[in-house]
Amino acid sequence: MKPYAIAILAIPCFSFGQLSLRNAERAAEDSNPMLKAARAGVEAAKAAAGKLLAPFNPMADLRLYGGRRDGTVMNMGFGFEMLEGSGGGGNAMLTWKVFSGGQDRTARAIASSEIAIAESRAGAARLDVLLEVRTEFAEASRMREELQAAEATLESAKELERVTRERFEAGKLPEAFVFGAKADRLKAERIALQVEAERKGAEARLAAAVGVAEIEGGIGEWDGSLDLPEDFDQALRAAFAESPVIAELQREARAWSQRARFMRQSGLPHVSLVAIGDRIFSGAAMGDSGSQVGLSLTFPVVDGGMRSSEASEAEKKSAEFAALADHSRNRVRAELAAAWAQWAAAPKAIEAAKSQVDSAHEGYRVAKLRYEEGKAIRAEVAQALADLQEARSGLAEAHKYQRVAWARVKRAMGE
Repeated sequence: MKPYAIAILAIPCFSFGQLSLRNAERAAEDSNPMLKAARAGVEAAKAAAGKLLAPFNPMADLRLYGGRRDGTVMNMGFGFEMLEGSGGGGNAMLTWKVFSGGQDRTARAIASSEIAIAESRAGAARLDVLLEVRTEFAEASRMREELQAAEATLESAKELERVTRERFEAGKLPEAFVFGAKADRLKAERIALQVEAERKGAEARLAAAVGVAEIEGGIGEWDGSLDLPEDFDQALRAAFAESPVIAELQREARAWSQRARFMRQSGLPHVSLVAIGDRIFSGAAMGDSGSQVGLSLTFPVVDGGMRSSEASEAEKKSAEFAALADHSRNRVRAELAAAWAQWAAAPKAIEAAKSQVDSAHEGYRVAKLRYEEGKAIRAEVAQALADLQEARSGLAEAHKYQRVAWARVKRAMGE
């Protein structure tokens, strides 16, 4: 097998043989723009968490002043007055909210919830990307099987044309049969060309799903294990436990509930530690250098009902997301049930498709043998060949049906 390279947009190339499903999944984890955006969203949530907690951390301000004054006294602020001449000084202030009515703890809880929400969104984005990669890989695999079937049909049509021409040259068939066999061969060539074009399109869509420029070496065999729980109930329990879509909505409900508590806590007394230091640097000035440490008590009195309204709004949003989480559970159950029904039907569909291929292949073999012996007309063998092509296409479609069903079950299960 020759080595091939897959060109990755904006990142170094990865080298594979023919692209397998597992390699496609791994490449998507690194290259898909949607997953990059989701990971950036998690980092943004972490940065936002720091902003939310900042008001409860120590804060310091430094103010410097200086100048020159001729004539009367100049008030510089901070207890300093400059006389005639030049001078300067500085003022530093440290504030630290040491009691916030529990707002600091609630802020940390909100920050953790926001990060968890972003992680759930990233998980949902990952599942969407994996579903797209798996379904597009299933379609590309189907088109590869379709092309193999079309090429086999073309070879059979060429052989049939050769036999027909030999029998015509031997005087056993009219020339019209030769033209008919040629038409069948040209039709098979056209179908093969069309299928090849569709295969390239399927691989282009797969490349886009993975997040690469192109798949230079084509796709390899489906190497997914097609492993699933033994029954629907096990799959459903896994779906409810692992689904990031459900988790995101549940975490949204929790975060809004925490915001409601945060707003109510903002109406409680707050105590801050305040430390101030002043110093004269130079010049003629009146005032003393020194420092001061104390506590500041803030008691919100009237805000026009703003805090109460915001807390009430947050509580309603929490109830909204809790209801959406319940709705999401119902949707996950429905999606899983539909995918599981397809998954359960797939083995029998593949078995029937394989039996159809075997029967069609035997039918074509018998028809071709009868034609070579002069016991069947060309239309009979042409129909048998068309039936064989249809059966091969049906088997390719059955394989895709099973793989897509597997991918949808995995998506519903959060894998």
